[in-house]
Amino acid sequence: MYYLFGAISESSADRRRKALEKFLKLNDDYAVFENLPLEGPGVGGWGSMIPYMQTRIDYLESLKPLFTGVKFLKHRQRIEQGIASWKAQIKQTEIHELLTALG
Repeated sequence: MYYLFGAISESSADRRRKALEKFLKLNDDYAVFENLPLEGPGVGGWGSMIPYMQTRIDYLESLKPLFTGVKFLKHRQRIEQGIASWKAQIKQTEIHELLTALG
């Protein structure tokens, strides 16, 4: 499953979400879920990375409706932790960009 989701992680957000939804219908085991790559590979580039990070947050937010009910509490917590991590990175990046701009 890890390799399959690794390949899917390079697809569109909609395709990744649909694949995850199908997976969860067949297997709700958190031990398997926690090892799945939910996000695509990192992307570098020029300019601010904040829009890229916000896209990651938006994608993870879109997954939250898949994790309702008691059996998905740990799954949802993983998603929430990912969102919190990206938000913290945005805050750090904003500070860094501001300090860099001020010279």
